Amino acid sequence: MNATILTTAHSGGSARCYQAIFVLSTALASPGYDGQPAVYIAGLRPNPTRHARAGWCLRDGDVAEAAAHLDQADSAARARWFHNQWRFESRLGILRARVALAAGEAEVAADHATRVQTAAAARGDRRYRTIGGVLQATALARAGVSYDVDDVRRQLALLPEVAALESWWLAAELAAATSSAAQASAFRALAITWVDRLVLDAGEHGDTLRSAARRKLT
Repeated sequence: MNATILTTAHSGGSARCYQAIFVLSTALASPGYDGQPAVYIAGLRPNPTRHARAGWCLRDGDVAEAAAHLDQADSAARARWFHNQWRFESRLGILRARVALAAGEAEVAADHATRVQTAAAARGDRRYRTIGGVLQATALARAGVSYDVDDVRRQLALLPEVAALESWWLAAELAAATSSAAQASAFRALAITWVDRLVLDAGEHGDTLRSAARRKLT
């Protein structure tokens, strides 16, 4: 992803430009991306690039390197207070959960996701409460542990509102993790519906997103 393009868009690009860049980023399904170009590229204080680097490493399958970047980011963050620290901590928790999933440590992943969800609920943060809840269910499903299906359906219903860009691949990952064929089919159908909506707004980048979705959903 081109950092210059993202920074330019954040500085005053059109709504269409925002859509195209968001769709390109979500097409990569990069775990380091949270739908906000300024945060993704400029990073979160005090270490501007560790989250983004961790996301890229995780996307490329380098779990150990991703974990190392997160450890460095966490260590730097503990040195001093900084603005929007709650967002740093939320993203750190989500990324740690995804690293744990990639490492085959589903129960550890569930613990990280649960902490993110609990903290988000306490501050009234619907975005990370929902992302954390869906990721928690994915981790529990991977671990072979039952989860509250009705609650997960409610969380999924909120995704297009609070995390539209991530909605399709979060639902797709949950579909791939669950052992219930009926639930997997329903979750996959949601993912297809949501990615189709994004494709409509992707303009010339629609094929990129469509190809990424095809890989994720097969």
